[in-house]
Amino acid sequence: MKTKKILVADDDLECLRMIEELINDNFPETEVLRAVNGNEARDKLMECSNEGESILVAAVLDYVMPGLNGLELAAFIRSRKETENISIIMVSGFIKHSALLRGKFEGLGCPCLGKPIMPEEICGLLATVLQ
Repeated sequence: MKTKKILVADDDLECLRMIEELINDNFPETEVLRAVNGNEARDKLMECSNEGESILVAAVLDYVMPGLNGLELAAFIRSRKETENISIIMVSGFIKHSALLRGKFEGLGCPCLGKPIMPEEICGLLATVLQ
C-alpha cells in the first residue's frame, strides 16, 4: 500500500511545525514532507513524483516565502501532468486584505486560509482530500 504524503511549505518555522503537528495528530497514516522555501518544496515535489512506493496527495503552501512563492509553486504543480491533480491549500497572512490575491488562488483551484490558521479549517480541508 502506498503511503500518502502531504507537502507543507512555509518559511515561518512555528507555522510549519504547527501544521505538521496537526497533520500528524489528526492523520497519522500520512507522512509530512517539510520545506522552508519554495525551491525546496519544488525539489521535494519532484523527488516524490518519481517514487513508486508513495503518493503526494496534498500541498499546504504559504504564499510569501523565499525562492518560489506559493502562487508560483501552485502554478508549477498545476502545469505538470504528474502533479496537476494534487490538492493545494494556500495559507497567507495577506489573504484577508486582498480580493485580487484570493482570486488568483481560486483561479488555480486552491482554497485559501488566512493566518493565523484555525486548526479546524485546515483539518477539515485535509480530511476531504484524504477520503
